[in-house]
Amino acid sequence: MGILFVTCLLLTQAHLFVEAFWQMSKVIEVRYDKFLALESDRANPLAGL
Repeated sequence: MGILFVTCLLLTQAHLFVEAFWQMSKVIEVRYDKFLALESDRANPLAGL
């Protein structure tokens, strides 16, 4: 019973790690798309902050 619990716990942690990585990848992709859309303003991307 203990081994099954530990196995389930490890699989849950692995799933959460993969999910977090996937979500961060989407954030990076969206931000890079916005950076590419700046075109001529890419030299100073933080100007509007």
